[in-house]
Amino acid sequence: MGSLGCSARAATASRPVLYAEAPQPEAAPAASVQNDASRGQPAKAETATDRDARQLGRTWGWTAVAFGSVAGVIALGTSYVMLHDKSTRDSDCDADKLCSQQGLNANAELAGMASWNAGAWILAAAGIGTGVYLLVTHPTDRATGTQVGIASTGSGAGVALKGGF
Repeated sequence: MGSLGCSARAATASRPVLYAEAPQPEAAPAASVQNDASRGQPAKAETATDRDARQLGRTWGWTAVAFGSVAGVIALGTSYVMLHDKSTRDSDCDADKLCSQQGLNANAELAGMASWNAGAWILAAAGIGTGVYLLVTHPTDRATGTQVGIASTGSGAGVALKGGF
């Protein structure tokens, strides 16, 4: 029995020498995580609260884009009406600023529409700008970042931009 204990110790003592020369299975995943970090792709460690906050930011982003888009449609509509009224005023008023009734009505409508038009353009710019900012700063689940690199194409190489929206 004593000799078995010694030979078992000798065999165990020789194993670390063999494993030191061969790669250990635990070292491979650590190296791949290190490679991902060196490529600019950090390992994902996100809590449920962080994910919910990111998703809420995206929801508000799309809401702001929708709001800005509606304001943009209103701004385009009021701009069209203002251009039409300006054309009517210009054709129904002379150089001495004497206008027919249609010219006076168009002039009054222009004055009333100006504040609506300016407000609609401001809301459109603010809504779309805020929405785009929120969507860019709160990435999707699929991609938590934007990647730029060089990619192979059929005729050579090109610049590739990859990310989630």
